[in-house]
Amino acid sequence: MKNCQLIILLGIYAFLIWIGWLYIEDSTKLQTWAIVVSGFILIWYSWETRLLRVVASDQKDQQIQPLIIYENRRAGHYIKNIGSGVALNVEINRVLVGGSNDIEIVFPNLTPVLSPGDEIQVKGQFKVQGIELSDIHGTAHLSTDFSNQTSIISIHYSNIDCQKYLTTEQISPGKVEVLKVQKLSKG
Repeated sequence: MKNCQLIILLGIYAFLIWIGWLYIEDSTKLQTWAIVVSGFILIWYSWETRLLRVVASDQKDQQIQPLIIYENRRAGHYIKNIGSGVALNVEINRVLVGGSNDIEIVFPNLTPVLSPGDEIQVKGQFKVQGIELSDIHGTAHLSTDFSNQTSIISIHYSNIDCQKYLTTEQISPGKVEVLKVQKLSKG
């Protein structure tokens, strides 16, 4: 289909140049005519290839997009990159247990780099009314086996192009589900 369009376009171009050759006797006017016709061809070509640029850009974005998820196992808390790109500056936001400001779990350490397929254990600090308590049972609120309330955990990170993302998960008794993965503004 594209080859057919190209052949038709080249035929029209040759026809217009031939018309110009027959009816324009002044060489300057003939050159101007050829440049105008070539300009229209160039504009058409640019318009047609814009789709290729858009598709290539989308494909590149998909190839470098990380996807970070939170997992809780008996051995502890983990973040894992299940995306296809490297995640930079991975940070878990403060988790309010059951939506209350009184009980929170804070993950103070930033993970600078998390490659595709990699996971890392993260340490949480259990706080009640701002006072850090022993973590013997506190962060169990983020375990599907032990939680008795629904909590929301959100993770900020960026890719190698400094595109920022936010993954939001809901931890409920018996399940963890990804609520949304959001592309944030670059910065």
